[in-house]
This record gives sequence, structure tokens and C-alpha cells, in this order.
Amino acid sequence: MCRKYQFFQTIRSIPDQIISWRPNQKDCLWIQETIWSVIQSFSTLRDLHIDIQFLQLSPTFKALTTLETISIDASACSKTSWLYTSLSKLYASCPTLTSLAISDGSGHHSLTKENSLDQIFLECSKDVLPGRLCRLCLRGCFVRIDNITLPHLRQLTSLELICTQRRYSAGELDYYGGPRDIWSTFIGSGIQLEELVHNTTTTPLFDYLSSYSGLKKLELSVSPFADASSSDEAATRFFDDVLSRHLETLESLSLEACYEGEWCFTPRNAGLISHCTKLNHLLMGIISDKTPRAFNASPVVSIFVKLRLSHINFYSSTPRLQKHLLDIVIQLPLMRHLSLVPATPEYERDCYRCGNGIMNHFRLTKDQIMRDVTIYQPPHSCSYLLEVEVSGNAFKSVRDAARGHRRHVRFVSDLKNPRIRQ
Repeated sequence: MCRKYQFFQTIRSIPDQIISWRPNQKDCLWIQETIWSVIQSFSTLRDLHIDIQFLQLSPTFKALTTLETISIDASACSKTSWLYTSLSKLYASCPTLTSLAISDGSGHHSLTKENSLDQIFLECSKDVLPGRLCRLCLRGCFVRIDNITLPHLRQLTSLELICTQRRYSAGELDYYGGPRDIWSTFIGSGIQLEELVHNTTTTPLFDYLSSYSGLKKLELSVSPFADASSSDEAATRFFDDVLSRHLETLESLSLEACYEGEWCFTPRNAGLISHCTKLNHLLMGIISDKTPRAFNASPVVSIFVKLRLSHINFYSSTPRLQKHLLDIVIQLPLMRHLSLVPATPEYERDCYRCGNGIMNHFRLTKDQIMRDVTIYQPPHSCSYLLEVEVSGNAFKSVRDAARGHRRHVRFVSDLKNPRIRQ
């Protein structure tokens, strides 16, 4: 008992406004019970994050009446129905809660009605003030926007929605609305998001985003369209109808393209990007050289490429495109970080292949981008170079004393010995 009391007092002495708890696989049950008792005793707790992978309890959050933010990581869990019941009681009893984040891994194993967003609002009585959630992050959850959920999302300004990619039966679709239904419901609801992170690109999403102005942060993972033409058509509509509505407010833009094409940086979207005057972060895919160099050594694969040439989009070569992009973003007054990533070549669409061929493509394209970044010379009017990242490789700006101008050099991040690689 003395040991447990000392442990309780030690835990009790930690700061009590922001708590992040990640239970260990080797924890004894009494340790987790003690920690949870301490967490519940904090009277000024504002921010709580819990990873429940190795949690042996099924805690209730109802006593945490001062919370403003709660984040639950259940991405490695197969059963989480108890979680939504507990969150429902918390939401009903905690008037200060404005931010909710759930990462649910149970959807990869089973599809149940207990793992959907509307379950969180079931405990709310008519006396509970709806519409206080400002930030909502849902990963792997099932979402339906209806007359139960919509009133609670009226004040929503930040949404992260990472959908489970799977096929639904007809009966399931009646209950679990897909992403297209969410955006159709948002149109005309008065909800105008300032931040959006999403992993599908659909027509209803474009309809919603083009219905208002004021978006500040947008991160999209482009859907794997059926063919190049439908992908490029969607990209053209995105740049013409969606991006053009948010040019004056957008601060962060990330477009993760599946395949090379119009979703990557091209001369056709360069003009719009140059007008995003408040942009400070940009991530875009880069199209490789016109010649598929990764396949030149293999006559068998070369034949395959020739047979698929009709599906390849020909754009300007990589170096000129990259210089064009760097010239554009360096002129943006608030720009600080540019991230460049390779995309899968168009002739690989629907091939379902991996191995040396596709890996060589990414390696060669990444190496080419990195070389072009290191030799880039900014216009004479620019006195600085922004930070550039190429597939996780960071490039910092240094002054070349011999040449009298700034250039990019690769920065190797090491906790013990950060250094610059020439």
C-alpha cells in the first residue's frame, strides 16, 4: 500500500493542465488505475491525449469537466465501442470541450454502428448547447452527417477526416454516409472550414470548397482515379474553381498526388500558386523527366512502356519545372517551407506492381530533384532562400563565399551532431 501511495503522490505532482499518457504493454493493472485516478483528480486539466493500445481499463471521461481538447489514439485497437460511449458522456457533461480527435483502427476489422460520429452526441439532452466543437479530427471513424450531428458542428472551423478505404454493402451505405454525402450536407449549412485535411478528392468536395472563401490550410491526398483523363479533369476543376476561391487567405497547401499529371506542379497551375500571397508552406508532386530512365536497362520493360506510351502525359522536363516553381515561391512574401515529392508515373496506373522498377523511378526522380535544388540560383532581387524538403531530405540556405550568392545544401538532422552535407 505504501508503494502505491508513493506512486500516487509522485504522479500527482506533475503539471495538471496538459497530459499525454501512453500506457506501456508491461504495465500492471494497479499502475494504470492509479494514473487514471490521478488524471481524474486534476481540477484544471485542459488538454488530454491518450494512446489506448495497451490500456487495460475502459475509463469513463465524465468527471473531466474542464477539458477543452481530448485526443484518443486507438489506431492499433480492434474493439473500441466502449470509447464512443465514454466520449458521449464526456461531451454531454463538459461544456468547455471544443476540440475532439479520434484515431480508430477497429474499422479495419469490423463495421459496427457503435463506431460512428453520431454516437458521441447521443447522451446530449436538449439543455446541452450544441455547436461548440471548433476542431474535429476523425481517422478511421464512420461518419454520417444528419439532423443529429449537424447542429453540433455549426461552429466547426477545422476538420481532419481520414476515411476508411473499403467497399460497402447496400445496407451499410444506408447508415454510413460516404464522404460525398458529408460535403453535400455541408453546402448551405453555414459551416465554412478554415482548415481541412482529407484523403479523398470528390466532386461534392469541390462543390463545397468552391461555395465559400476563407480557407487557410488545405491538405489533400488525391484519390486514385480510374484513368489519367478523369484525374486531370478533376485537377483542372480544383485549381480553377476551388483554389481560385481561397487565394487571398490560404497559408498552407499540401497536394499529395498519386500519379504524375495535373495534380503535380505544371505551368498550368503556376499562375494560381503565384497569387497565394499568404502562403507559407507548400507541398506538391514533381513530374519526372519525359524519358522513363528507370526502365532503360530492361528490354522487356521497355516494350511494356512503349505499349503504354499513350497513357503518359508529356510535360516540360523536371529541372525547368522545378526552377519555375522555386522562382515562384521565393517571390511569395510569407513563404518559408517548400516540400517536393515524386509521384508514381502514369504508365504504372492499374499495374499493381512494386519492386525494383517503381522504386528506381522514385529514387532517380528524388535524386534529380535534389540535384536541381542544390544548383538552383535565385533571382538577383532575392536575398534569401527558403527551406526545401525533398522526400524527407532537408535543404538549408547558406551563403557561398566564393560565388557571392546563397545556395541550398543538404542538412542531415542528427540529435547528437546536426551537420551540413556538401
